[in-house]
Amino acid sequence: MKIGDLSKDIGLSIQTIRFYEKEGLIGSPERTEGRFRIFSVAQRNRLAFIKTLRLLGFSLDEVRLIVGVSEGSVAGAADVIAQIKEKVLWRQDQLSALAAALDASIDGKLPPTIEEIFAPG
Repeated sequence: MKIGDLSKDIGLSIQTIRFYEKEGLIGSPERTEGRFRIFSVAQRNRLAFIKTLRLLGFSLDEVRLIVGVSEGSVAGAADVIAQIKEKVLWRQDQLSALAAALDASIDGKLPPTIEEIFAPG
């Protein structure tokens, strides 16, 4: 799949795809005789996974770790997985609090402030 088609397919800009390639997150695609990049299905899937991780709020360094764990190239994978799980659980708690606040608003109660929704504890 050429980079333009890939960009449209997964909703990432061509510049972002090139950036992830340069960062070593997807590996180098094959090239045609005309030097066009041709991405494999595996690279397409990896990019879609990276996009999802970024949308979920993972930093680029965290994405590198997660990709490294999936490739088996990260020492201390269990620790990395535990850290990722902790972040996922924290995000679930935040989303649950927001959903509860929205439900309360639908039921006619005054919506809480942002500070109240995301207050610790």
